Amino acid sequence: MKTVEFPSGTYRVTGKILIPSYIVINGNNSTLNGNTAGTMFESAYVSGTNVISNIGTPDESHRVVSAQVSDLIIINSKLAFNLFNFNEISFISNIQFLEVDQCVIASRSFYGGFKNLICRNASKTSALPAFTFSNYVNVENIKDVFVAGRKLAFVFSGGINGLQLTNLSAEDCTNGISFLGEVNPLTISTCYFEGITGTAIDMNDAAAHRAVTIDNNWFYNVGICFSGKYLHQGCFRRGNYADANCTNIVIIDDDYTSLFDVEINNYMTPTNGILTLPPKYQIGRKCTINGTAIIYDGGSGLPMVKANISHSNNLINLDYSGDCGYVGNAVAFCSQSKSAGTTFNINIDTSIRFSEYCFYVFKLRVVDNSGSTTVQGNGFGSTITLNPSSQPGKTVTAINNSGNLRLILSSYYHPTEYFNVEGILRIV
Repeated sequence: MKTVEFPSGTYRVTGKILIPSYIVINGNNSTLNGNTAGTMFESAYVSGTNVISNIGTPDESHRVVSAQVSDLIIINSKLAFNLFNFNEISFISNIQFLEVDQCVIASRSFYGGFKNLICRNASKTSALPAFTFSNYVNVENIKDVFVAGRKLAFVFSGGINGLQLTNLSAEDCTNGISFLGEVNPLTISTCYFEGITGTAIDMNDAAAHRAVTIDNNWFYNVGICFSGKYLHQGCFRRGNYADANCTNIVIIDDDYTSLFDVEINNYMTPTNGILTLPPKYQIGRKCTINGTAIIYDGGSGLPMVKANISHSNNLINLDYSGDCGYVGNAVAFCSQSKSAGTTFNINIDTSIRFSEYCFYVFKLRVVDNSGSTTVQGNGFGSTITLNPSSQPGKTVTAINNSGNLRLILSSYYHPTEYFNVEGILRIV
């Protein structure tokens, strides 16, 4: 490992600085004023006594490992870093880019690292992305990268696998992050997007985007927070925050290929109406929507009704398989008691809040002195309809017991007052 120390100062760079393996360049906060038509740093390899650029060489034929460049201010460069096979334990860190057309182009730089980088370009003149990572962006350590004043902040293309993007920021840009090509497990977390007139996170390229998790990101005054297609598994989680100035939060204009979970922030309204998606969401029909709408009392502020958020075009999850379960010799999540005497009624108490509109079903098997009998049916509040298969002569009454539903089963007998109830009583 060899270290090159720049004495702190300002330098004019008119050619390329080549970076082979095992070279550490410490800029000591120097300013490098570059060639506005050329490249400042380029990955390289050593051949004999020569240092040669590895750009254009066959894949993995001249990998760069354990190379580092840090602590610089780079201004007026067409391309600051042109990197190929910039691999394990190779880092670009602690660098400011001012009026640089392209900060980093990194191809096949798996296992490399790009940390604490700041790019500012107030003019928005360049249509090129500030940072481009391409050609198998695998488990690269990309975090704490800030971009301001660009048409496009970040591009990831040509295979993105096992990547976690943390603390990226795009401010005052047209678009934030664009993904081109296939994506396999990817997490975008704790990133910051502000003043994005277009799309903050764009996955609309015609390629599979698998196992993408987007969570805990901040969106402020953004045109579209997230837009995508061909989303195979993954989720946009509730931890994302979009302020009221955002025009659209999620747009998945794809009814056919996207199988994606979208968590919508729970919302409350004092006004009843048709249940719909919040207006800033457009979600494909095969996607799953998770969120809760609450109607509350405008006077007391207490909740009155809750519902799962969806809209009329989206399929909802219904149970078509599984074991419903039961508790032997008991009624699950209920308590049992009886009235006094050898001829008695049986009370089944629940934590179902009683109202005339609570809807429930039940099937209860009772054992007393006469043997086993069954009652089953459904109810709305105090109105119960027994199934014809219920035991003739047995009645079921529903009452309000201190605010909760109680079923009263009548009547049963046992000389020692013994009874047993088994079954199910639940909300529908």
